[in-house]
Amino acid sequence: MSHSSRRLLGLFSCFLLTSLTVVGQDWVDGMQDPTVNFYTVQEQFESYWEGKEIEKGKGWKQFKRWEHFTEERVRPDGLRPDPAILMQAIQQSLAQQSTATQLGDWKPIGPFDGNSIGGIGRLNVVAFHPTNSQILFVGAPAGGLWKSVDNGLSWSTTTDQLTNLGVSTIAIDPTNPDHMFIGTGDRDGGDTYSHGLLESFDGGQTWNTTGLIHSVSSSIRITGLHLNPNNTQELVVATRSGMFRSTDGGNSWNNVTGGGFQSLHQKSGDPSILVATTYSPARVHRSTDGGATWTQLNATASGLPSAGRRMEIGTTPADPNTMYCLVAGTNNGFLGLYRSQDAGLTWTLRSSSPNLLGWSSTGSDTGGQGWYDLAIAVSPDDKDIIYTGGVNIWRSNNGGTSWSINAHWTGSGGADYVHADIHDLEFRPGTTQLYACSDGGLSMTSNGSTWNEYQNGMNITQYYRIGTSPADTVITLGGAQDNGSHRINSSGWDRIFGGDGMDCAI
Repeated sequence: MSHSSRRLLGLFSCFLLTSLTVVGQDWVDGMQDPTVNFYTVQEQFESYWEGKEIEKGKGWKQFKRWEHFTEERVRPDGLRPDPAILMQAIQQSLAQQSTATQLGDWKPIGPFDGNSIGGIGRLNVVAFHPTNSQILFVGAPAGGLWKSVDNGLSWSTTTDQLTNLGVSTIAIDPTNPDHMFIGTGDRDGGDTYSHGLLESFDGGQTWNTTGLIHSVSSSIRITGLHLNPNNTQELVVATRSGMFRSTDGGNSWNNVTGGGFQSLHQKSGDPSILVATTYSPARVHRSTDGGATWTQLNATASGLPSAGRRMEIGTTPADPNTMYCLVAGTNNGFLGLYRSQDAGLTWTLRSSSPNLLGWSSTGSDTGGQGWYDLAIAVSPDDKDIIYTGGVNIWRSNNGGTSWSINAHWTGSGGADYVHADIHDLEFRPGTTQLYACSDGGLSMTSNGSTWNEYQNGMNITQYYRIGTSPADTVITLGGAQDNGSHRINSSGWDRIFGGDGMDCAI
């Protein structure tokens, strides 16, 4: 795919606006589902807000941005545009172009350095090479797969030609690290939808489809990926449309159970025991045969809550039988942190406060963004050290009974700064290095308190609109998803405003 096509797809796919915190969720879910009529979503929003005071961070502004962007692109009857149709049109156009007739000489102009603008763009997942400590990968929801060969100091991508530029899951074969899988699409936001599970045999340089192929227009989200380290012919893929399993390296698949799954995790050291969670309502499912069959845990008998929007599971090699379940409530705030000491069979509540998923550095607020950003990681050396990700990052040193702010989106409360909205927290195996994927890029701490950013070279900023002027063609403005409004001139890039950007004009 050319850079011009990539830009067009990126702009087209940026329908989802973040930072939504509401109790009535039908219009939020409708925004993410392109099959829902635009006017239906509009009516649901107006009905919810009728008579209510508009509050910061509750979704009103974000909806209005989505409404403005989408309204001029829907059909008169309210049907929303199909990304697959745009993709087909682009491919047909490229196929008709001769080598001598191109669609312009396009090249990326950035931004490439998130430090200068307060964040480079959203990331969903980070993964580590099993034998080379200098190599790591990250997946962006609308910017592809990126690889670093110098331990995160610089990044490059080879996925511009993929049908879909969203990446939410990564699995690397421990017996042959050049053999990799990625789950396409955007797990958390739905900015892009899945084209299926892709496979590489050359360390991510080139990619091929597996037997699990989706039409982008089907609006499927891949939310979890498990590669059995003891038998790499066995794969399990969790989606919002069921759980799929392959025993022949991805050539053929069985839909082993239905359900809207949001995450998939293995018991540390035991690939036969898998734990998965569903989305709205949040439930825990468990498998003891490597994902061939699944059982949903009874909330009352297991000790888990009967209500919740989303859950994420944390495991640790320090004690494989210990698992933690971070639960976002129906208001998207912190409902509770639960612990299991029998590999996910039964659970006990460890804490339900402070609000780990809100904006405040003290946890004294309500609500949050649990539908969109939720992550948990347990120390590989100490089962009682836990990190949670929502808008901010919190830490517990006693198995989740008490908490302190660890990193904050404005650097408040004496905590270090990490960009808002945490989508993944992962310890690099065999180390104390903890990585965080956020709406601003990739951050890492090696001492548990001081965070640094590792995103130089990524070209993943999601711009809703840009503004130019014939009076000075050097100057361009751009309004970005959750990374502010930016300006480029002869001196480079700088940030003009923070938060979310949108329309820009000179």
